[in-house]
Amino acid sequence: GQDILLRVLAREKWRQRPLSVTFYGEGANREGLTGFADYLQLKSVSFVGHVHDVARIWDDHHGLVLPSRCEGLPITVIEAMLSGRFAIVTNVAGNAEVVQDGLTGFIAAAATEDALDEAMERAWALRNQWSALGAAASTHIRTLVPSDPAATMASLLHGLADRGPELQHPR
Repeated sequence: GQDILLRVLAREKWRQRPLSVTFYGEGANREGLTGFADYLQLKSVSFVGHVHDVARIWDDHHGLVLPSRCEGLPITVIEAMLSGRFAIVTNVAGNAEVVQDGLTGFIAAAATEDALDEAMERAWALRNQWSALGAAASTHIRTLVPSDPAATMASLLHGLADRGPELQHPR
């Protein structure tokens, strides 16, 4: 859905605002997206490619915009929230399970330009509260994601193994 975001950013009101968006990652669509951004003459968009230190991304960015058309539960939403950043996401798959609209981020009703624009507009209206939204996101996601997921999974598996024969299916 990055094309949706680029079209929203091409709207005059977003061109006039002091806002920049950075695209991270590599892949088959990068060339098309950079070409589309050039075609739209977007000056507020940059493409930096792959970054090894994902945590450093959040040192220089206030939030995440993820305009997915389809998705599972994107790890990038979890990473942003753990890093104290709010997320603007579309209402697909697991996004609405972790993002609390208006409290820890903003949920676009659909993966459309108008819905994303509306969610971004709500975020923009609260731009003086982005830090507080990020702090709330960090607190909230920690109630959903264990601090040591591997240890939690190992403990669950241990518990299942200890129950042993009672879990076996009849033949």
